Amino acid sequence: MGAVLPRRVADPDPATRAADHVAHAILAASTEIHVAFPGGPGTSRLLARLARYRLRWEKLVAWQADERVAPDFDEARHYTRLFAALAVPARFVPIPVDPARDPSGETAARRYAELLALPPTRGVLDLVILEFGPGGESGALFPGDPALRAPQGDTLASGPWAGHRHVGLNLPALARARELVFLAEGEAGRDVAARVAAGDVAVPAGRLRHPRASIFAPA
Repeated sequence: MGAVLPRRVADPDPATRAADHVAHAILAASTEIHVAFPGGPGTSRLLARLARYRLRWEKLVAWQADERVAPDFDEARHYTRLFAALAVPARFVPIPVDPARDPSGETAARRYAELLALPPTRGVLDLVILEFGPGGESGALFPGDPALRAPQGDTLASGPWAGHRHVGLNLPALARARELVFLAEGEAGRDVAARVAAGDVAVPAGRLRHPRASIFAPA
């Protein structure tokens, strides 16, 4: 896709600015649009803003960029936050984690990759949103995680990180997405955003080179 680093959009309220960007992408879509949403505190603000828009929500197919391996309806689950905050008549495609039968998340990762490979996506999402964490993580991509040593699959099972294993989109799926949006909040997020914008490969997202990648970060 070419050696293109993400453009950085500085704003006092990056979550709102990112939500407006996503809303316009959904508005501009003439047919179904497949968008992957992350977890994280900034995501809650992004979703709250996005849900205020009067859009043709039936066009939206909401995927997950990442999920924690935790029981259904557990407060740790990103899907619980996504479904409650967005609360629109979209179609949701959750990552099928099952901590009792699949504590590593490897089966869930494989099944999600199989879903992503089916028509109409065929492995290509229209838009993927990821939020930077204070340690340089984004989605299920964590600095130093062994799962990133050979990132060949479209999904991966990673961690544990902050008490949970994670399942999410891997670098190849992100590289094929039609557009990437990164959200950074606070001083820690600002620092990670600067490293990714500079192409720092020590940060997992810094490995990506994408012609349509934007980082929404504090001014």
